[in-house]
Amino acid sequence: MIRKSIALLTLALSASFASAAPIASSYDFTGAVNNNQAAVIKSDSSYRNGVLVDFNLSYTGSFATNAFAVLWFDNYNGAQIGLKANCGNNCSAGTDLFIRPKNTTGDKFFANSNIEPATANKTAHLYAYLYKSGDSDNYDRMSAWYNPDSDALSDLTKGHLNLVQDFGFSSFDTIGFRTTNLQGATVSIDNLNINAVPEPGSVALMGLALAGLMAARRKRS
Repeated sequence: MIRKSIALLTLALSASFASAAPIASSYDFTGAVNNNQAAVIKSDSSYRNGVLVDFNLSYTGSFATNAFAVLWFDNYNGAQIGLKANCGNNCSAGTDLFIRPKNTTGDKFFANSNIEPATANKTAHLYAYLYKSGDSDNYDRMSAWYNPDSDALSDLTKGHLNLVQDFGFSSFDTIGFRTTNLQGATVSIDNLNINAVPEPGSVALMGLALAGLMAARRKRS
């Protein structure tokens, strides 16, 4: 009975918070050309409060130096979450799922940016919560999760990795993907979801709803 109540709460809250169903069944990105707008998703109205995004990411092949496939908010210079590989002089070699505040190179922007090492042919479920703290007019916080379970999503302000920085925009209506140097690899994006959290006070309820949903999925599996 309790599990059924949680499931019903989850469905109700998810329906009320959702601004969109899954946006696309899949994107496959490849090629050497730097494409800041490899995919662009425009909303009918602007986001002004918290926004949740989640998607599955996987890849095949090997990466060239400074290869990227990332989701961005507002524009391709804004906050990002996705995959980076072999960044040359800008970060340690390796392929990682990561977040960063802006499209800026340099060690300080990659320091502590890794959520989890990435593995070829393995699907990663990435969550990100972009929001404003206190009375901030601009978005200045982003929490991120890798393959989160129900406990991890019970508090949306405490991700596996958290950014604190003024991202430079107070509202946005566009989310997209940036890719570069993918001549030796293909990055696949599946089941992209974008959900608005209408008010800051709704964060705890949304976290409970997501936690209930994750628990229900885990039980079924």
